[in-house]
Amino acid sequence: MRYGTNDGGQRRVGSGWGVEPAPMDLAEWEAKRDIYHTGKIEQYLERDGLVAAVADLTPAYTNAFSGRGTFSHRTRRVERFRRTFIHDQINDVIVIYDQLKTTRADFRTRCLLHSLQAPLTAPTGFTLHTPGDEETPRCFPRHSA
Repeated sequence: MRYGTNDGGQRRVGSGWGVEPAPMDLAEWEAKRDIYHTGKIEQYLERDGLVAAVADLTPAYTNAFSGRGTFSHRTRRVERFRRTFIHDQINDVIVIYDQLKTTRADFRTRCLLHSLQAPLTAPTGFTLHTPGDEETPRCFPRHSA
């Protein structure tokens, strides 16, 4: 059996990934929207040093063509995917929260954490130090898979 890169299941859109090359202009994108559309910002807020956006990224994983066996459109792995992006401009911290509903309850999902400093792991979770909080680190509980 040959294994490829685990890309997270996103659809392969444009640039010759099996169905269509990248669109040449907006008119072509709009004519083939069902293929090229991969997400939409549903809410946006900018106030008091915070910038927040909520995006529906479901079409990046699943569209009307998904599950038909084509390489480009992939399998139906995701029924709903919302991403919340928050930038605290005062403390220069970015938080991304994903809310995901998979097509199968037994489908294993994973989280990827990025930080300036390596997190300190423990059996109950991990501690993350951010610039300016050396005396009061953030402690995050471990989530069961």
